[in-house]
Amino acid sequence: MIRRITRLGRRPAAEQAMLARAVVLLLLTRVSLWVRPFAAVRTALDRYGRRQGRVGQVPVHAVVWAVNAGSAVVPGSTCLTRALVAQALLRNVGHDSQLRLGVASDVSRGFEAHAWLEDGAGILIGAESAAGFTVLPDIDGR
Repeated sequence: MIRRITRLGRRPAAEQAMLARAVVLLLLTRVSLWVRPFAAVRTALDRYGRRQGRVGQVPVHAVVWAVNAGSAVVPGSTCLTRALVAQALLRNVGHDSQLRLGVASDVSRGFEAHAWLEDGAGILIGAESAAGFTVLPDIDGR
C-alpha cells in the first residue's frame, strides 16, 4: 500500500486531480445506481460531463487510468459504473465516447450483461470482458 501511495505521489498533479475526481464520481454513481433509476443517473452524469475543457487538455489515457485506479478503491465499481464515469469525465475534458451495453448467454454461466466504453480508437474501459457479448441498440440514440 505504501508503494502505491508513493507511486501516486510521482504522478503529475493533473493526473492526481483526475484520480480524485474519478473516485468521488465513482462513489456517487455507484450509490446513485442503487437508489435511483438509470435514466436519472445518466442525466446527472450528462450534466456533469458538459464540456469544460479543450480536446487534448487532458489525454484520454489519463482519464482511463484514473477511472481504473479509482475503481480499485470504490466497492462495487461495476463495469457500468466505470463506463458511465469515464464517459462523463472524458466529455468534461472534451473527448467523445460511446457507451456500449452487451448481453451474452452461456449454458454454464447463464445470462450475463456487460458495459464498456469506446471511442474511434477502440475500447477504452471494459475491454477485458467485451468479447463474446452481443451489443444492444443504443438505449437513447447516442
